[in-house]
Amino acid sequence: MSQTTIFADALSEGIIVNGVARLTFSRVIGENKIEPGGLVVIPLAQIPNMINSLGMLMKQVEEKFKAAQSKAENHEQNGAGTGDAIPSSFSFTHKN
Repeated sequence: MSQTTIFADALSEGIIVNGVARLTFSRVIGENKIEPGGLVVIPLAQIPNMINSLGMLMKQVEEKFKAAQSKAENHEQNGAGTGDAIPSSFSFTHKN
């Protein structure tokens, strides 16, 4: 099964019809220019699981940011320079 990548800066519209959420995402393409980024269709019953997964992702991002910030502060206090940068990437997998 192939995957389609949708790059999105914002959720621009959400419509629920017959128990199915249709979420239209948008992306910024230039100064004050926005275009549709894609449509995601999700059964309404799955929305709470999706929100929970996004919340867990956000928590992990915050934890990694705080850890990197703390490590950088410790390096600076010890005269070791700025230390490691905040990670630019990491993986997240939600398993039920």
